[in-house]
Amino acid sequence: MNRLAGKLLRWGLGELDARVFLSELDELYAHKVETDGKVAANRWIRTETVRAGLRAVAARLRRTPRPARPTGRSIPRGRTLVMQSVLQDMRYAARTLRRRPVFAAMSILTLGLGIGSTTAIFSAVNSTLLRPLPFEEPARLMRVSLLLPRSVGTNPDGTRLQMVWSYRKYQLLRESQSVFDGMSTYFRQQYNLTGGDQPERLSGEVVGTSYFPVLGIHPELGRGFMPEGDVTPGAGHEVVLSHGLWVRRFGADPEILGRTIHLDGTPHTVVGVMPSGFNGLRGAPEVWVPTSTVRSQVLRSHSHQFHVVARLKSGFTYEQAVVEMRLLGEHVDEVFPDPQASGSWSATARPLDEYRVTKTMRTSVLILFCAAGLVLLTACVNVAGLVLGRSVTRRREIATRLAVGSSRQRLVRQLLTENLILSILGGVTGVAFALVGVTYFNGLGAANRFNMSGLERTAFSSIHIDVTTLLFCMAIVTVTPLLVGLLPAFSSSRLSLVDAIKGGASAGTPHRAKTRAALVIAQVAIAFTLLVGSGLLIRTMSRLTATELGFQPATMLTVRFELPRSLYDRPARQAFFAQLLERVRALPEVRAATFSNCVPFAVGCRNTAAVLSRDGRDTEPSEDRIVGVNFVSPEYFDVLRVPVLAGRVFTTLDRQGSPRVAVISRATARQFWPGEDAVGKSLSLRGFDGATVIGVVGDVRYDNIEELPRPNVYISTSQSPRREGFILARISGELAPHLSAIREIVHGMDSSLPMFDIRTMHGRVDDAIWRTRFSTLLISLFASMTLLLSAIGIYGVLAYSVERKARDIGVMMALGATRTVVLKGVVGRALLMATAGIALGIIAAMTATRLLAALLYETSSHDPLTFGAVVFVFITVALSASYFPARRASRLNPVDALQAE
Repeated sequence: MNRLAGKLLRWGLGELDARVFLSELDELYAHKVETDGKVAANRWIRTETVRAGLRAVAARLRRTPRPARPTGRSIPRGRTLVMQSVLQDMRYAARTLRRRPVFAAMSILTLGLGIGSTTAIFSAVNSTLLRPLPFEEPARLMRVSLLLPRSVGTNPDGTRLQMVWSYRKYQLLRESQSVFDGMSTYFRQQYNLTGGDQPERLSGEVVGTSYFPVLGIHPELGRGFMPEGDVTPGAGHEVVLSHGLWVRRFGADPEILGRTIHLDGTPHTVVGVMPSGFNGLRGAPEVWVPTSTVRSQVLRSHSHQFHVVARLKSGFTYEQAVVEMRLLGEHVDEVFPDPQASGSWSATARPLDEYRVTKTMRTSVLILFCAAGLVLLTACVNVAGLVLGRSVTRRREIATRLAVGSSRQRLVRQLLTENLILSILGGVTGVAFALVGVTYFNGLGAANRFNMSGLERTAFSSIHIDVTTLLFCMAIVTVTPLLVGLLPAFSSSRLSLVDAIKGGASAGTPHRAKTRAALVIAQVAIAFTLLVGSGLLIRTMSRLTATELGFQPATMLTVRFELPRSLYDRPARQAFFAQLLERVRALPEVRAATFSNCVPFAVGCRNTAAVLSRDGRDTEPSEDRIVGVNFVSPEYFDVLRVPVLAGRVFTTLDRQGSPRVAVISRATARQFWPGEDAVGKSLSLRGFDGATVIGVVGDVRYDNIEELPRPNVYISTSQSPRREGFILARISGELAPHLSAIREIVHGMDSSLPMFDIRTMHGRVDDAIWRTRFSTLLISLFASMTLLLSAIGIYGVLAYSVERKARDIGVMMALGATRTVVLKGVVGRALLMATAGIALGIIAAMTATRLLAALLYETSSHDPLTFGAVVFVFITVALSASYFPARRASRLNPVDALQAE
């Protein structure tokens, strides 16, 4: 009857007017459903449709205008109609979701996890890669570096190694350049702050007087440094405090300016306080001091320790700066030639933004963002499957609305409105999850601050939910309804009206079943890709933790000290550490103790690298001559349990006044004396010439677990005393009592000397792989989420299939099919979907895992063991997900199934 009336309307009004009329009638029908109920609304719409059809025919025959509108409330026109239609759709959608709380809760939670994880990772991407550096016009800031001769070595990509400046070279560069508005030096320095209840170790920067103006940062209180301090050594000891130190140590005292504080025993006058959030360029310093505080012999020497930052002049390009720096680098090399004559030096300039994170960290963050995007896609696919399954229960409603003339566009809009509400609620939930993720990232940055560069710490400390992140979240919320609801909406609008209105159990379901199966296969493929990535990183972590370090880190405590230069001369330094070691060894449960200027995986002490000359002659220019230099006490190798491979190690007889001796690592012996006995050979280092090799020890990884140990040379502190370094103690029992005992010893020897960088050696090893652990943890979390969603998807499809095919299963069992046959059919369907998803996942994973190559260690991106393990996991998940639907199908009563149909 409704179809006949529709044909009469189209004949009487024309196709276009009939569609408009039916659309208005559909609006009124939705209103009737809200006010009078569905039964009354259906009765009313049948009556109105027939009446309108008859009026249209009469009007056509009489050649009169279009028929009167249906009885009922008046229908507004224009924008008011559109707004009321949208609001009506939203009210109807909200009411529909309220009637299905379980479906709504599962959909909102699933979308919340996907949106939240993606938003949290985007906040990290935004802070570390996208957001401009927190300086004035950061795009004009550049870092200027020296380039070492190619004969010294190159980077893995073939580019020349970058080097910091000596102050004399920097002065020549500053006076000769013409492309920068300003330049400044800076380098990291540590200070002992005394004068309070407890001495404190502070991170600081030694900077040029133009440092703050170049960065465009102005003090919150006071001023920066006066220009003359940059060129006049000893002109004055001034200090600028960070906002955090000013608040924490001095209670945000507004009268702090002019107060004197003691750094390394030297008085400094506070002249300014920097604004909150300013973290400098080298390790989030708490104090800044001018270059004038550096010893004059360092400023006049060839010591390379000064980084250089510069601000590009307006109108100049990066390319022009690079060309001028290359020319000036050659000029500087002519004025200050390399005393080792290893080749020509040069210089270059790069945007400061390129140094904010390392290449590995950049890769890690981008990979995590892609992984989070896959989680969001999986969540959308999962919810699309839920929406598609739920649409089966609404097929009569949808068919009725189509039958009375409702347009498919209107129906799709209604269904998308429901998905939009789900997406908005999921977005709100996702922001809550994102806040948890941001808190985790901030904690990660705080926990690993010693393993980050200054700009990296600046990037990680600025991770938060800002306007950009919220706009990104809103964009996701806007796109998600299309991903979730477009396919189900179009599928629902293509119902078989006759079967749906009759109430057939299979009305439109074969198409839906195939669609839901395809969605599950897509979920399995995505989850497989993520799980393979997670497995490869887990294998990498396993290989890293099993890597031979060259020493035994168990039960070892490391404590760092630095003696003020102004208070301790060379004999005093040697006497202090000798006495300290003697007292620490006397402590109960301290089995052994030693001293070294640096320990494996420590940060801020690997600045001792030198060019080695062997047997009284320079190394060939084509050879890599850079070696690490470690100053250790005689017990060092025994305490760390580094094996002695040839010769001997240091003894108490190797002291000042005796012939200079050195111990080398196996890598050093192989590189400089291949195939020879290195014991007895002579070597020279800058500042330590004419030493005889007395022993060869095993290689120790000091810098990076993933890289092979570099050549190392060891010098006895008895022959070259240090004023800073680590006490290493092998202990038994709890850590706290030992720290308290060592602190009392140090306080008794020098009450103004702070202990800092207190870590166990196991903790340092863990910190050395924190980036890999960070990536592994998050990708494993994402993979677990997608695996769970895939299992839910398989279960949902099978449960729906069993319900839809209950009659067929009943017929089969009535004709003699056994429960085993039914069971195999359901399980076989699960394995078929899993196999199809795994096949697609293997293809995707083979491509995607190439991006992980930079994060893998001794693990192939196509590792067959990992792929095989993931296949086994998915087969197991598919079997587990199919258990309950298969069990239910095998226990169906044929009589009950046929009667229900």
